[in-house]
Amino acid sequence: MPVTFDPDSDPIVMRASGSLAVRDSIEAMDQIVAHTGGAAIHRNVLFMLDVTVSLHQLDVNGHQELAKAVEGWAARYPGRNVRTAIVVPDTISQANAKLWRGLTETNPKIGSEVGIFSTEAAARSWLSEPLA
Repeated sequence: MPVTFDPDSDPIVMRASGSLAVRDSIEAMDQIVAHTGGAAIHRNVLFMLDVTVSLHQLDVNGHQELAKAVEGWAARYPGRNVRTAIVVPDTISQANAKLWRGLTETNPKIGSEVGIFSTEAAARSWLSEPLA
């Protein structure tokens, strides 16, 4: 699986390299949620994408599949009010990440604010700010 993670960190740090499929992201979050007994669903996530990641596979249908999985986690663990910072270095991947952000903004069941950044430092700074 191209997604690695540290479920005990705060924020949870997920890293992806190689080709990224929707199923990889869902399986990684399932493992994180299981490892933490659901506590992770209430922590911020820092998702670091390597320059070799191909997000082109994550089309609208893929984002909708991921959204349904996130809705399920949020329903099982209510009170979710977190941020997800996505660090992507190239403009094509940033555009795809913006598609995901758009889906989260229009779906109140997800309960996550998404920020897109080109550097880890900027992402961590945003994650440390109080929620709006």
